[in-house]
Order: sequence, then C-alpha cells, then structure tokens
Amino acid sequence: IQPEVCEDGIVKDGDSTSSSQALLQIDINDPDDGDEFNLGDTVDIDVTVKNEDDNEMDVVVEALLYDMDDSDEITTVESNSIEINDDDEEDFTLELKIPQDPDLDEDHDYTIFIKAYEDGDEDQNCNEESIDIDLEKNDHDVVIDEILVNPSTVSCGETVNVDISIVNIGTRDEEGVYIDLKNPSLKLDQRSNSFDLDKEDDLTKNFVFSIPSDAEDKTYDLEAIVYFDDGDEKKGVFSN
Repeated sequence: IQPEVCEDGIVKDGDSTSSSQALLQIDINDPDDGDEFNLGDTVDIDVTVKNEDDNEMDVVVEALLYDMDDSDEITTVESNSIEINDDDEEDFTLELKIPQDPDLDEDHDYTIFIKAYEDGDEDQNCNEESIDIDLEKNDHDVVIDEILVNPSTVSCGETVNVDISIVNIGTRDEEGVYIDLKNPSLKLDQRSNSFDLDKEDDLTKNFVFSIPSDAEDKTYDLEAIVYFDDGDEKKGVFSN
C-alpha cells in the first residue's frame, strides 16, 4: 500500500492532477533505482526540481523511506525551503539515515518517496516521485546504540557511571563480544567481560570509573568500542 506522500495528493494550483502535469517537476539524480544499502548507511539524495509556474515559488523537498510489505514509514528527512524562479530549476541534497534497527527485514521491498511542495501551501502545489532500494544486512554487525554518562558534569575524584547499549543488527548470533571504554587523558582503559549476543538482541553494559585528581578542567569525550565476529570486527563511537 502506497503511503500518503503529498497530503492532498498531487496538486496543481489546488486542483488534483497527474505527476507529469504538476507545476513542480522532480528529477531524481541519486540514488539509482535498485541501489543497495546497509542498516546504518546514509543515503545521499540528489534531486532537481523545476518550477513550471509563471511565478517564483518557495519549495521544500522531503524524502520518505517506506516498508512496502509492512506499510510502515521508516524515516523521513526534509530540506530547507529554496526559492525557485519561474521556469527555472534548483538542486536539492538530502541525507537520509537508515536506522540501525534489527527488525528491518532485508527480504521486504523498500521505496524512497520524494515529494516537492510549495512551502506553506502544500495543498496548492505538490508532486511526488519514487525509487526502490534494497536493504542488506551483514552477517556480522554489532553497533553501539547509545552511551549514557551519569553524571555528565563531575569534579576530580568523583565517580562516573557509563551505560553502553549495543544491538546485534547482523544475521548471525555472536559469541565472544566485548566492549572497551577509553580516554587516555583520564587514564581510562576498561574492558567488559566477554559475552554472547544473539541476532536482533540488545544488551547494556555498565562501566564505573573515577576522575583523576589531576584532571584538567575541560570537556572529555569517551570512546566506546565494541568487538565482535571473534574479535575480527569492531565499531567505535564517541560520547557527546
């Protein structure tokens, strides 16, 4: 089932019309139909919108990733408004981040719907186009989903708790997974115990450390690294 992309369907000056007759014409330059992406990838979307009206128009472009099998909206991204002169065109670039969600089924059909509409007047002018993409899952793929630092502001000698949440978004169970938490300036170098993580499962590990008495007064980023696939693969992120 196709989602409702343009709120009132494809419209031209407030009247229903076909895509080819709309005043805003959309040309999807990238990605191509059938391109493959993995969970967590960023899809670089490049579209050209032509204004075939006799007047200039402020235009917004929105991209929507949709699971056609589950009739489910996955994620959306929207551009800033750009003024397009009459009988002129402008390029729009958007970055659509595919969620690192293990529940996304790689056997489903996924479509990116693109709509261009008149800013503030979507019910007057709106058009849409779409392309199909393939979502793939790696055999081994464990990602860090969240890092929670409590408290976020501390003094020298005080204790910090860090919860690191990970999720297995690969297609296989993992054995011997472990997590490192590091910051050389804080003399922090801790490693969790080794554990197993079934596919589509998630888990949170807690770390506790103390701020050195001679730590400089500044902001520190903590690096969390998860190791999987028998230690052959790793992924790291920094706390914000």
